[in-house]
Amino acid sequence: MDSSQIHLALTQVPVILSIVGLVVLVAATGRKNDKLTKTSYSLLLLAGLSAVPVSFTGEGVAEIVIERHEEPAKFDFAVVGAVANISLVGLLLHRRTKVSG
Repeated sequence: MDSSQIHLALTQVPVILSIVGLVVLVAATGRKNDKLTKTSYSLLLLAGLSAVPVSFTGEGVAEIVIERHEEPAKFDFAVVGAVANISLVGLLLHRRTKVSG
């Protein structure tokens, strides 16, 4: 399996995890459920982490895919990375309040 095939196989993982994480976060907020909140943060963090191999394998696809793909991909990677970092902070703060509370 070459890098273009790996890239195509992995591309949807961060998107799906981001959508599921957002839906779970909305449900957690509506229900004020700490376990769902923690689960949503974990899903969003996992979405960010899963974007890393997608980004690295994307270089091998550059010759195959239209060049217009590169700029939106960089933006998407930055957004997913930012959400993952925010989710990590949320997990850490959630953990800290549970330990001290």
